[in-house]
Amino acid sequence: MDKASLMHKVITGTASKEEKAELDDWLAADEANREDYYDMIILYSDPVHLAGETDPSPDTGWPRFEAAMARANRKKKFRNRLGKFTLAAGLYLVVLLVYDARSVSGRRDAAPDRLDTNTHFEEASIGEVLRVIEESGRMKVSLENAGIAACRFTGSFSRGTSYAVVLEVIAAATDLKVSVRTDNTLLLSGDGCVR
Repeated sequence: MDKASLMHKVITGTASKEEKAELDDWLAADEANREDYYDMIILYSDPVHLAGETDPSPDTGWPRFEAAMARANRKKKFRNRLGKFTLAAGLYLVVLLVYDARSVSGRRDAAPDRLDTNTHFEEASIGEVLRVIEESGRMKVSLENAGIAACRFTGSFSRGTSYAVVLEVIAAATDLKVSVRTDNTLLLSGDGCVR
């Protein structure tokens, strides 16, 4: 008996003991077999895939199942690519921070647009972070809306890291955007956070 028919019989409760034992042996043989079986269970438990059939046969249900699984695999591949892209973007930021910090190493004083000391923020509000930056007297940052000040940030920056990089990292971590206004101040924009 083909495996689709066997799975159908077991799932619908019409399989004999011998057929159940045959399916158990098949499932024990390979992880891919178990994934196919669990996918079939999902197919039979989700009426959307059944297109109105109350007792789908393996002949008619299997092609729809394969099409549904192909769609699911395409979505899984997209999520994997998105995860890899996010990882690559994170690594890029780390490399940028390391390069930025090394570009000023050896200097006695940090440049005017860079942190003077190593700085760590632990669950600090964006408002607190911006006060630290603005206290240096070197940069002015505006908020598009007051709710942004309530967003929280945890992170560390090395002495010499540029304020622009600091703000870009904070913006990326809190789903905000940084833009330069015509008066050369920086603007943080986004939805903000609830306190």
